[in-house]
Amino acid sequence: MAKSAADGGADLIVIGKQRQGWVESRTIGSTATNLCEIARRPVLVVPLQNKKA
Repeated sequence: MAKSAADGGADLIVIGKQRQGWVESRTIGSTATNLCEIARRPVLVVPLQNKKA
């Protein structure tokens, strides 16, 4: 994703975060953490909403 953003000239990367337990909801996952470290551009991590039937 970071390479695609760089190749496409993106100014911002937006990534979804799945909500888990209380503790996990206060941190970001390893995928998002790795992306933030290598992206060389701002990364916005947004929680995904659970869709209820």
